Amino acid sequence: MPTLLSSLNPLVGSFSFAADRSSRSVGMIVPEQLRLRLISQLQALHVQVEDESHRHAGHRQDPLVSGGHYRVEIVSPLFSGKTTLQQHRLVYEALAEQMGSTIHALVLRTYSPEQWRGSLPTSVTMEPQVTAD
Repeated sequence: MPTLLSSLNPLVGSFSFAADRSSRSVGMIVPEQLRLRLISQLQALHVQVEDESHRHAGHRQDPLVSGGHYRVEIVSPLFSGKTTLQQHRLVYEALAEQMGSTIHALVLRTYSPEQWRGSLPTSVTMEPQVTAD
């Protein structure tokens, strides 16, 4: 049974990401790189990245448009007390180097830890997980 700590701690919880093989081509960022960057830049406690580039393969007819399409869910303490717009701006700032080059589009779901706790299913317990040092 998952615990709150395993849901929020990137070193304890399990993370999944769906990667389309085409995202591994030259000039494209892979979901794991995106996830690690967001953890580092935003002190994220949870990041889930889904590569949706395969769903948009036909619409990039302009040779000047490049980069992948990603759906990202992020929990960060830096989002506490901020509006959704402010949270999204923090994400875009963290990914500024990749936007427009390796990232073409993002779908964001951002949460502060407090917001995330309120969205957890009832099957997830709220007790912290104790580990031996």
